[in-house]
Amino acid sequence: MSAVKLADGKEFSAIAPNPPSSLLRVNVPIGLQYGSNPGSIVNQSRAIDSKGQIFGLQVLRGQTIAIVGGEIQLQRGQITAPQGRIEFGSIANNNLVSLQPIETGFALGYRGGQNFQNIQFSQQAAIPTTTLRYCQPTHINMNRDALVVGINQYPFLKDTSSSKAKHLKTPANDAEAIAQRLEEYGGFRVRRLPETIQDGQRRVAGATGALVQADALEDAIIQLFNPVGERIPQTALLYFIGHGLRKNRGGVTEGFLATSDTDPRKNQWGVSLRWLRELLQKSPVQQQIVWLDCCCRSSTTSKGNCPRFAHPVALRLGSPSIRIASPLAAR
Repeated sequence: MSAVKLADGKEFSAIAPNPPSSLLRVNVPIGLQYGSNPGSIVNQSRAIDSKGQIFGLQVLRGQTIAIVGGEIQLQRGQITAPQGRIEFGSIANNNLVSLQPIETGFALGYRGGQNFQNIQFSQQAAIPTTTLRYCQPTHINMNRDALVVGINQYPFLKDTSSSKAKHLKTPANDAEAIAQRLEEYGGFRVRRLPETIQDGQRRVAGATGALVQADALEDAIIQLFNPVGERIPQTALLYFIGHGLRKNRGGVTEGFLATSDTDPRKNQWGVSLRWLRELLQKSPVQQQIVWLDCCCRSSTTSKGNCPRFAHPVALRLGSPSIRIASPLAAR
């Protein structure tokens, strides 16, 4: 910003000294004038409070926080305005952003703007708020969501009631490694299941008691591929590592992602891959990626650890491209 425009036609310069008389004037600001080279703004503000809640830049309840400049980047940064407004304006050279006083501060206007720059969100950047507004940018990159699931605990998955549960040792650690790479190199906003906080960071939980129920996984998948509201990601990725099952009935084979409450002896199989396929077909997300690193066995085979499959199977459902990394899912 190079100057603040005032109602009497004067301006308060941010780059050139003003005559002393202008410093004594009291006028309502009507706009922000940007010069030939608007500076970039990068927000990396991120911390975790005593309750485990993530926060960063924030204002009091009902107030407005405005991020207006050249290119805007939220790199893992958080911005919070409870019951308030968050405004983003990415302005190109020599533009004026108008200011309109409102109850929660100022509303920004971009009618005088001819060109805009980029707004980029990456590495789990988040903006929980009642109202979010942004100018029409050249490009807004806030469109990669991922759900990373690593299930170690299967207390009910047994051959008989007296046999040992088929727990796994590595899925949580492997899933966390994938989650970190998606955040660091892919710019994904990642949700983890099950989740814990370690050293102030979100991690995939693998300890005893870290369970994922079928209903919870289905809800998370629905939120990923068929989100409620206007925020629809351009790319949505599901990564699952854990047990997989095949159910054979009447000559029909159906695949499932096994969850912690899976118990085939009680006809509880987990999340149906047939249901997942139908959900993907109805999803508004343009780019859908499903990455399954799980076993491929019937409910009656149980020897050894689950094998891994190194070669993905690519499916095509309409326009989205869906990559499935397990023969189980391709059936």
